[in-house]
Amino acid sequence: MKYSIYLLLIFIVGCSASKDTITARDYSKGIVYVLPGKVEFVLKSKLLDEEANIYFVLEKLNTSDFRIYLDKNSSESSLKTWIDHTNRYVSVDGKLYPLIFDFDRDFANTETAKEFLLDQKAGIYKRTSIYVIREFTYHIDFTEKGDVLYEGI
Repeated sequence: MKYSIYLLLIFIVGCSASKDTITARDYSKGIVYVLPGKVEFVLKSKLLDEEANIYFVLEKLNTSDFRIYLDKNSSESSLKTWIDHTNRYVSVDGKLYPLIFDFDRDFANTETAKEFLLDQKAGIYKRTSIYVIREFTYHIDFTEKGDVLYEGI
């Protein structure tokens, strides 16, 4: 009986560990984007208030200026597929957060790569996209050198 309890505990712990492994992000295949120090410092202070379910959107404004949006992912978000499956991350204070690009909304399909390829094999071609309004989303405008041009909503 004593051995049965140990086996049961090992089985339960093993199953819960494998569940965590499945849902965890695989950072080994990711691309990490490092923002200029001033920009990271501003984001770090902003993240103190809200760290759960954060993702970033990077946009190129012109040849040398950029905008980064800090947003919160919800389970109802139409961007959830992109955020869950991205292999791009932005590093802020030693933590990695999902990163998507502004042109994802123009060119990326809302299906996963696997779903897209299965549709292609079946002769189905779908082009689905998402348009996101970021009118009231916190963002930072900055130069390539890291000078902060604007910070706020």
